[in-house]
Amino acid sequence: MSGQAPSTANDPAPQFPETFTMPDAHVTITDVVPLSPDDPRGAGLAAAALPLVMGGMIGAILISSAIHGSRRRLVALGVYTLVAGIAISAILGGWFGALQGNYWLNVLAITLSIGAISATLVGLRGMFGSPGLAFGAVLMFFFANPISGAAMPPEFLVGSWGVVGQWFPPGAGQTLIRTLSYFPEASTGHQWFVLGGWTLIGLVLLWMGSIKHKRLQHASLAAAEQEAQQSAGSDDLAKPGLANV
Repeated sequence: MSGQAPSTANDPAPQFPETFTMPDAHVTITDVVPLSPDDPRGAGLAAAALPLVMGGMIGAILISSAIHGSRRRLVALGVYTLVAGIAISAILGGWFGALQGNYWLNVLAITLSIGAISATLVGLRGMFGSPGLAFGAVLMFFFANPISGAAMPPEFLVGSWGVVGQWFPPGAGQTLIRTLSYFPEASTGHQWFVLGGWTLIGLVLLWMGSIKHKRLQHASLAAAEQEAQQSAGSDDLAKPGLANV
């Protein structure tokens, strides 16, 4: 024990000062990079995450459903992503004031972000059919989007999910757009690499799906020709029998 005598009920109660004065403390807050005056809370960039994902998914669904042929889909994919990138950049930059920095560099980043999602889904649709398109949509919306770090920095996510999210188009695209606006001198090589890689994967899947479709068509035509030849042969064999009768 401490060696002090135990307190009793007769001991006087401790005395506390009747008034307490807060000391004067002046805290100066300096923003490392101030937010845009038109978007002082930074809500515009956070809200852009959903349009990027949904824009890529909607474009992929429309292109896969309404357009047939790999070349036509490739052209439609390029036109759609470019128009969507310019439109979203104009809305985020000119309307909400959320984007800063070089306008056309932001357009390129948004276009590639949408294109990476759209190309992947169109490629999965071309290679695996409707199940592939459904898998890609679930992967991008329900898995990659929540761990993209749009609502909070990736470092704040539980465990290593923030790092994982940066290897998918929603996370890499959001980080790239934020970096170009507020940290233009920072390295963005990882984000460009991820978005370009997913776009390339989608285009490769689209090409492989085209080859697969052509092979199936050739196999169907060969089977139809063989069946026609067999039917013609059977008719030829049946004709002498009918003549003898």
